Amino acid sequence: MTNKTNSEKNSNKSLTAINWSVTERSFKYYIFDWDNNILHMPTHIHLEHRNADGDWEPIAVSTAFYAVVRNDREHYRPPEGDWEQAFREFRDVDQEPESKFLQDTRAALEPILRGESQVGPSFQQFRKALVEGRLFAIVTARGHRSETIRAGVELFIETVLSEEERQEMY
Repeated sequence: MTNKTNSEKNSNKSLTAINWSVTERSFKYYIFDWDNNILHMPTHIHLEHRNADGDWEPIAVSTAFYAVVRNDREHYRPPEGDWEQAFREFRDVDQEPESKFLQDTRAALEPILRGESQVGPSFQQFRKALVEGRLFAIVTARGHRSETIRAGVELFIETVLSEEERQEMY
């Protein structure tokens, strides 16, 4: 009888935890757009709005509102003409303790978990792709680092998927 090393024991444990039934599934991969498809994110676009007096005032708008007014240059413009400033919540800022993306993902998930908010049209398909361990990509106009987007996906897994679903995924 041979003595197994700890790594050999752990290796065997991980092999028994693998869901081998996934090998019987067809090969599928998915591409998801995060904003307003998986989750309705509370991230704002910062603009200036021309009021009735002709003065420009700062305004923060949702992505849905921006889609309606994005070509109205007479009434809406980026702050000081700087589009980077307008989309500052869509970028990683190194001095933040937690990315705006992760904060907004958490904020978008909270009312869903309480049953108070509707999910995006791709929410359930994204959930299913995760549970089935499918390959997927997130396509987004956001300027966040890939690590930031991954952290959002991990938060989704931790908070949305049940323990049984996470086990199936693994």
